[in-house]
Amino acid sequence: MKKVNKDQEWVYMWDFPPIMTYNYGLTEIFMRDEDPFPTLRSLQYFDGKTVTSYMVMEDLERLKREQSIKFLDKNYFNKYLEEYKQKITHWWQDIRRIEKRNYADCSNDDLVNDLKTFEHNIADALAYFGSTRPEFTFAGEERLSSILLEAGITAMDDFVTLITPVDFDDVQKEHHSWLKLIMNGMLTDEDILSHISKYPWLVFGEYEDNKIVKLFRDKATSTVEKYNEIVKKSEEDKEVISRRHSEIILKVRDVLKEEAVYLSSFLQRQSIERMNIKSYWTGSFYLARHMWKEVEKRIGIPFNNFFTFLSIPEMIDCIKGNLTKSDAENIIKERQKAFCVLFLPTVKKIELTSGEQASEVYKKYIKSVETNVTEIKGQVASPGKHTGIVKIVKIEDPESIRKSAELFNVGDVMVTGMTQPNMMIIANKAGAIVTDEGGITSHAAIISRELKIPCVVGCRTATKVFKDGDRVEVDAEKGVVRIIK
Repeated sequence: MKKVNKDQEWVYMWDFPPIMTYNYGLTEIFMRDEDPFPTLRSLQYFDGKTVTSYMVMEDLERLKREQSIKFLDKNYFNKYLEEYKQKITHWWQDIRRIEKRNYADCSNDDLVNDLKTFEHNIADALAYFGSTRPEFTFAGEERLSSILLEAGITAMDDFVTLITPVDFDDVQKEHHSWLKLIMNGMLTDEDILSHISKYPWLVFGEYEDNKIVKLFRDKATSTVEKYNEIVKKSEEDKEVISRRHSEIILKVRDVLKEEAVYLSSFLQRQSIERMNIKSYWTGSFYLARHMWKEVEKRIGIPFNNFFTFLSIPEMIDCIKGNLTKSDAENIIKERQKAFCVLFLPTVKKIELTSGEQASEVYKKYIKSVETNVTEIKGQVASPGKHTGIVKIVKIEDPESIRKSAELFNVGDVMVTGMTQPNMMIIANKAGAIVTDEGGITSHAAIISRELKIPCVVGCRTATKVFKDGDRVEVDAEKGVVRIIK
């Protein structure tokens, strides 16, 4: 695939919009030894259109060998979970305070402190989000599979059922909440914005309330589902899953039952928490919109420019007067061409380059993805088979997602780097889902099981190999996706 210095294989991970706070924060987590995500080599590259992320295969394999095995210990996981719960509580407290703050009355020091808090919490959340990746659940998945095999349980459906959470996730809660809201009749702007504040991940990539209100008024007029029927069916589905959990566990030998129960609950919890963390970090950008607007006012640089191409430390330097507006605009101009965020453990420093220099760094480490193939492999997240037409879905703002949904036909195959919660409007039409990133606890895995459609995740190069209009067979029994001539 891709090699560095002839002995290190760098692998493409996912695409993401050029939000410097996210890309810089993603790399920052590897410098923080106290986090559950250990030091890795990482590279994010913006080519003028999209950010592509890369890691070293050897590092990912090391995670499987050395980190995932720790989660086989119930006490270790409980301690991790307790620390995480404290963290996520603080994240939400901080972002709610930032959401409600009147920045027109705050000092530069107060604004700087909130920017630092935001940056720290994003990096923190991304670290915990990373620890729900398949490299961290690998040992648990393998051990649970072996226990089921020993009990004579070989069906993929049974394994998938056992790791499917009984609790409602944030996507289901939002769906029910929205249906109840519009069922009540009169829908005010305040109702819509209150709903968005509760589920801010719905509008990832959008920061203007008037646009959001219009978008959701249009959505309200097109919603025909009935609240009572949907909630009743959801509750019945959860009851079936709970009953099936008990039936499957009863087939396991007594000596292994306790371990099987723990491993299934561990994988279920990682699924739920991965969704919860994604809800936080994708939603927090919108909740901090008043802070971004105040930064725009004080540094005199348009929001889209500084938010996309300046790191938070650089924003702070602008506010403090350590970086002139002219110098900041020159930095932005170069990064609009290209930028590269590189972390190597030997240097223990984030290397941020722009323009031609960024392109040179990228070419030094990354070789192009092999796209002259007709078949790729990944991990089965929801079993089944489906043949359909590929539609590439990118991580974008709500309006772009809405336009993509209009072009997406029922039964099309949704191919994406990673699913975002605001993509549900498209996922509901999909005949199957295929992703570059993720494992059985990923958002794509959760929603595909809820929708009862085939899903193959962690394919790494699906968005590079397949093109819009390709006819593919998704074999989510073997974890293979192939082009059909």
